[in-house]
Parts: sequence; C-alpha cells; structure tokens
Amino acid sequence: MQPQQPSVDKLIIAVVRNDDANTIVDELVKRRIGNTRINTAGGVLRRGNVTLLVGVPASQVDETLDVIRENVSGQPLTGKGQTGDNRGVAFVIDAGRYVRV
Repeated sequence: MQPQQPSVDKLIIAVVRNDDANTIVDELVKRRIGNTRINTAGGVLRRGNVTLLVGVPASQVDETLDVIRENVSGQPLTGKGQTGDNRGVAFVIDAGRYVRV
C-alpha cells in the first residue's frame, strides 16, 4: 500500500529577487511547505532572480503568500517600464494533477 499523498490543489509560481530567495525558502521549509527553486534572470524583475514553484492545498495559499510577502526586502524597483511594488510577483494557478515520482 502506498502512503497517502498530500492534497495539492494550487501551484504558486513566485518570482523573487535572488537576494531574498534563501530567506523565503528557509521560512517555507520551517513551515513544512515544500518548494522547488529555479534560478532565473530577466523578465519581471529585470535582474537575477529566483522562481519558486510551490504546490499547496487551497487552504495554505494565503499562508504561503504571506511567507513570501513578509520575506522580500528592500525598496520597490522603479524606473523605465516599472511601476509600484516590484519586489516580486506570484501567480496562483489550479494544479490539475499532482503526482510524486
């Protein structure tokens, strides 16, 4: 008999500054929120950044977004083509299927 897999209803794709990634990942791990870190560049933040893939039950979406929000640092990036609070961005999408391999 295989162990029960956790229910993953949502996939959070968060793009954060490279400088903030370790703190965010450490806090997610403390809360037993699994994640995958991908080092990326350009696009949303126009510099070295990290994309975090976080699969969670729907009930954990707000907690996870709070962890990310509370652990980004520095001033918002403003300049050509950028407005507002650009310390990171997160997308929350439905996870059609979650399978551990």
